[in-house]
Amino acid sequence: NTWVGQQVCARIGDTPFLGIAGFVVGHEMGASGAPIEALHAQSLRQADAALAVIRKALPDDTIVLVTAGRGSVEDVTTAGVLQEAALKVPLFIRTPCGRTGTVQEAVSTIDVAPTLYELADIHSPQRVQGTSLISSPPRGWALSRLRHPDLPHQTALRTERWKLIMTHGAPEATHLYDLSRDPTETKNIADTPTHQDDLEYMIDLMIDARVALEDRLEPRIAKF
Repeated sequence: NTWVGQQVCARIGDTPFLGIAGFVVGHEMGASGAPIEALHAQSLRQADAALAVIRKALPDDTIVLVTAGRGSVEDVTTAGVLQEAALKVPLFIRTPCGRTGTVQEAVSTIDVAPTLYELADIHSPQRVQGTSLISSPPRGWALSRLRHPDLPHQTALRTERWKLIMTHGAPEATHLYDLSRDPTETKNIADTPTHQDDLEYMIDLMIDARVALEDRLEPRIAKF
């Protein structure tokens, strides 16, 4: 992480640029047998220090965005499904135009590119799936997928109130949680008769969400 910070600073110049730096936080980093908690804390401190060095070296008109690839897979292993701790990741954006605020609704990493386009005053391509967090109305849902060699494949859809988790393969499983009443996801109500309409609504919404997130960058070569 320290080396990554140094390399980024060495490439900062006077011309406009887009830089992407990846920090390792929460990974063993090849140190087999070492206490995992100590490695997590050390790598987090290194990444935090590197970000501070990069920020100091950047011009004041630079947009800075910090996010993460995923939450904690350990939380999935413990619970067996994609709980909130495994889905939520930090998303911070420093804007050079003095805009401040917090987005309370569920957002997705697909919203990062449209947001950067707007902040940079660049026209967003027509086929981008996400929406800008600056000016667009909230989507109202966020879709996440788990693809891990040691865990069953899962797809999770979250709205302000509901959380649907579909486990694919064998055995298949469906989990539905009412986050307004059960924020820690302790009671699966997918089989509850009084919640079958809610389950059907979330399944339909998940189908729509998966279609909305289809990769649109490749040109179509035939009729669908």
